[in-house]
Amino acid sequence: MPRILLAEDEKSIQELYQKVLQDAGFEVDTADDGEEALEKVAAHPYDLVLLDIIMPRKDGLSVLKELRAAPESGARQRIVMLTVLTADECLKTAMSAGADDYLDKTNLTPGQVVERVKALLASA
Repeated sequence: MPRILLAEDEKSIQELYQKVLQDAGFEVDTADDGEEALEKVAAHPYDLVLLDIIMPRKDGLSVLKELRAAPESGARQRIVMLTVLTADECLKTAMSAGADDYLDKTNLTPGQVVERVKALLASA
């Protein structure tokens, strides 16, 4: 069963995506902020990390950059930005920092997010 880390500070969004991903057969851990996400990735291997960009203690872009810079903590795992920030500059920064993809929370249904996650993991 693929393992996913969902780093999202909004509890209602975190709970929604955790449920739909679990219902789709994924094992899902959550992190409430960027620091917790880094701690969990260091402690457990994940097949995919879903990162919100705006989070307390450490934003998703900083987490992405740290993970990609440290091979022992996840430089090779799939990392997808799950965000409402779709400004070209923000996405360009994420993609150039090593994000595998981004998912726009405002334009995708939870079911569409699950399908994109499945597709990303299938292409690994």
